[in-house]
Amino acid sequence: MAIMLRMAASKPSRSRAERRDTPRIPTVIDAMVKTEDRPFQLFNTRDLSLDGTFVEMEPERLKLKTVVEIALKIPNGGAHAQSIYRFSARVARITPHGVGVTFDHVNTDSYAALMEFIFLTKQQGAFSF
Repeated sequence: MAIMLRMAASKPSRSRAERRDTPRIPTVIDAMVKTEDRPFQLFNTRDLSLDGTFVEMEPERLKLKTVVEIALKIPNGGAHAQSIYRFSARVARITPHGVGVTFDHVNTDSYAALMEFIFLTKQQGAFSF
């Protein structure tokens, strides 16, 4: 079963930093990104939310709304336990330091792992909007 994620349309009065619907946590995890013309390449995230992530990479060949596949190494359970979860995403923001992507189609297992990681981190007090 796949879950579709959609960011709600932002109200004109909301600032760019306040647009997301879920908490963003500053975190560095491995992100393997695959584009239509390139195989998976390894990068790092800068932050993560249930809606998407910011990947630190050189965005020279990406354009807004480009579809990418992203595999995240998400910590789960034990001190060093990690599993890889795949997401379909679209490029929503491009900066000289990387790209912000919003998750598009997410399978149930990937979404559950992402939610568990974010809310465990939230309980530890490391999140922002």
